[in-house]
Amino acid sequence: MKMLQSSIIATSLLTYGLLSSGTASSAEICEFIGMCDNGCYTSTAKKARLTDLPQVMEACPTAALAMTTSDEYVSFKMPLDVAPGPMSLDLGKAGSNHYAEAWPQGDSITYSWSSTGSIVLDAATGTANPVRGFSCVPGTQGTITVTAFSPRNASETLTQTVSCQ
Repeated sequence: MKMLQSSIIATSLLTYGLLSSGTASSAEICEFIGMCDNGCYTSTAKKARLTDLPQVMEACPTAALAMTTSDEYVSFKMPLDVAPGPMSLDLGKAGSNHYAEAWPQGDSITYSWSSTGSIVLDAATGTANPVRGFSCVPGTQGTITVTAFSPRNASETLTQTVSCQ
């Protein structure tokens, strides 16, 4: 793991809806970082979801935001009362079993799941699990809705249409 540069910090903040544009002043970055004075949680997103965003900004000269990256993921601290996001849902199939995986993920993020149409979610395995199995009839469709909650119950919801094959 390595520390992220300030351009990635700005991109991540924009992705999570904490900046209104692709550029940020030092004051905006410092204000966001200061929000963690009251506690933060770790949020991990897939790096590929961040690549299309602008990366132009001014660095906060006193920032010591603990952000790490790997080849596939970006993890950083979010204020407790800020909703996890942006939400995305990866759908997959392992053998005859279908599954949905919610992003972002983190130890303190909890999830609520629901479905419509031909989608039948497997029995819940707890609210901390970002992966949920489901079944469906081939040739039909339905929706899966997932809501992610921060430790202080700020939330973001995503509903995605699923075509069963």
